Amino acid sequence: MRQRVPQYNSGKYDTEYNTLLNLTLKQPLLRNAGRSVTETDRRVAELEHKIALQQLNQQTLKAGIDGLSLYWQLYRAEATLALRRSTYTSTQALLADAKARIEAGKLPASSTLEVQGVLLNRQAEVIRSQQALREAQGKLAIALNVTWNESTSLSTRPRLQPTNSTLAQAPATPEPALDLWPPYQIAQLKFEQAQTRLNYAKNQMHPQADFVLGYSGTGYDNKVQAARATAEQSSYPDWYFGVNIELPLKNNQKAQQQFLAQSTRLTQAELELVAIKNSFSNDLAVRHSDLIQTRTVLIASHDEVTLRQTLFDNERQRHQLGVGLLGSLIQKQVDLTEAQQRLLENQIRFEIALATWQYTQGILLSEHQIQIATQATTLQ
Repeated sequence: MRQRVPQYNSGKYDTEYNTLLNLTLKQPLLRNAGRSVTETDRRVAELEHKIALQQLNQQTLKAGIDGLSLYWQLYRAEATLALRRSTYTSTQALLADAKARIEAGKLPASSTLEVQGVLLNRQAEVIRSQQALREAQGKLAIALNVTWNESTSLSTRPRLQPTNSTLAQAPATPEPALDLWPPYQIAQLKFEQAQTRLNYAKNQMHPQADFVLGYSGTGYDNKVQAARATAEQSSYPDWYFGVNIELPLKNNQKAQQQFLAQSTRLTQAELELVAIKNSFSNDLAVRHSDLIQTRTVLIASHDEVTLRQTLFDNERQRHQLGVGLLGSLIQKQVDLTEAQQRLLENQIRFEIALATWQYTQGILLSEHQIQIATQATTLQ
């Protein structure tokens, strides 16, 4: 029988220090394996940033087309007021001419009554046009977020598009314009987000399998620093490696439900892409057809005004020669005024149709020298 004799520390120090240096390397093999999985949050955040930029682009396009509509409404009000004033001045000249002819005995005294009635109507039209101009100026001032009053100048100086200008042909396929359409780009980015999240959810359904590599070093001494140095010097190394596998008893229910939810979101994003593409293709053809038709109507209105002006000039010459009737002259003036008003309305429709066409193609901002920074959400 052997007996262990206890030994006591007879040195200066009566304590013993144990130091352990342990290094472990864990590499996922199935779940959480791969850079695409570990950087899912970063990728989703990057896509969210791009979506925000496209939403800014979309909002700017919407504000641009709305602002152009208000601008052309103001131009219509200004041009209508100028037309009404010109017609009022012409009617005053007719009234003065009629009075002179009555004094000369060339017309009966009752002839002025008809002209006076027309003049009162023209005066009322001028007043209504002035009120319409104030309302258009007020709407545009609200859109521009400026303080406006009657003493402040708020007018338009448009560059009207010529009717003989070459219009852009509708593309055979909508892809070039579709790539510039913000709603479609936003839908594409959301589809990428859904696909990224789906890939992550699919990865989380895998079992936990990790390759594990470990190293440890041990140090014993009566001094703290000496024990630490012994552990760091690998005097007593210990290595191990292996594969750690974890399997849930009833599968990973949470990961499966997340995968099903992300699959549904991906299908929804895909359907949204198809819907936007089909809607855009139809709208692009309609907008181009509308642009062509409004230009055709505008050209016809120019020809009508030219014809009405010729008829009015001829009737005025007949009236000056004394062979024409005053009522016919007034009617020709009314016809000319209405044709000029129709020309103005058709010009506005053409300009709005052109702006809408540019808006649909996604080139409205570039046509007006507006750029959106790609690295910041600020307008340049």
